[in-house]
Amino acid sequence: MYRARVTLEQWRILQAVVDYGGYAHAAKALNKSQSSLNHAVAKMQSQLGIPLLEVVGRKAQLTEHGETLLRRSRELSYNAEAIELLAQQLQSEWEQSLHLFCEQVYPNHHLLDVLEAFHSQSQGTQLVISHHKYSQSYAKELSSSLEITSQISNEAIAEPLCNSELLLVCHRSHELAQQPQPLLENELASHLRIQVEKLNQLTGVKRVSYHGQIHSQSEPEYLDSISSKQIWVVDNYHEMVRILMRGLGYAWLPKPLAQSLIERKHLFQLQLSGCSHLLLPIYLIVNHRDLQGPASRILESIILRQHSDQ
Repeated sequence: MYRARVTLEQWRILQAVVDYGGYAHAAKALNKSQSSLNHAVAKMQSQLGIPLLEVVGRKAQLTEHGETLLRRSRELSYNAEAIELLAQQLQSEWEQSLHLFCEQVYPNHHLLDVLEAFHSQSQGTQLVISHHKYSQSYAKELSSSLEITSQISNEAIAEPLCNSELLLVCHRSHELAQQPQPLLENELASHLRIQVEKLNQLTGVKRVSYHGQIHSQSEPEYLDSISSKQIWVVDNYHEMVRILMRGLGYAWLPKPLAQSLIERKHLFQLQLSGCSHLLLPIYLIVNHRDLQGPASRILESIILRQHSDQ
């Protein structure tokens, strides 16, 4: 059996020296002496037979080989942490906390139904709900998390849940609301468009005609065809509504949010020739499925049952 010459702790020391910008700060962060860190790195270089750090001026910097090995060592550290985390999970079985990212476009009544059903089975598990997507680095630190999202990467394993309808709206006093309906796409060009984050970069969004026909043209192509001289990007739909309520611009708004404002005559639903609304596919993603505990599996099954009859 192969026996490694360099220990995992030595790799962690090298990572800390680089991450904290030197031996002194790394020693403080690791609660070790600076001399012990110097010795550990020197021993590593001797064991591997190649220099990892070189002194430039008064500062130690990674060599080209050092950069390559450091990058691979981070994968090693992450895998080691994941194994220990899995052991803890297997020992404790039931999760103390779960993280649920739920995109704002997901219909609120579905979310409330899920939370109500989970509460009676949660056995005290703390549920942290966020409407802002986790960064990749933070998501890696979460032992158990689920995402209800329209944004999926190519490598993600995602379960389709439902389609969210988006309606084209503006304030009732806006110039577009005073024009004869339906509007042509080029009539929107001279007006401000409000959109949420990277909506125009999403894939899979379809436009639906007034006869119920679903067009194969995706949202990026469709929004590009409706060119606006000015676009404002916000990070949530509530901010979008506040801007619209000031009579500024037009936007695609989730139907549950838009409908109540239309009925109360705060917003006006614009009629666009050939398009009654957009459909935005929503998916469920389970991160770290190999670490998934019973509480996470229960929450996943509740979410899937919520859409099983659709």
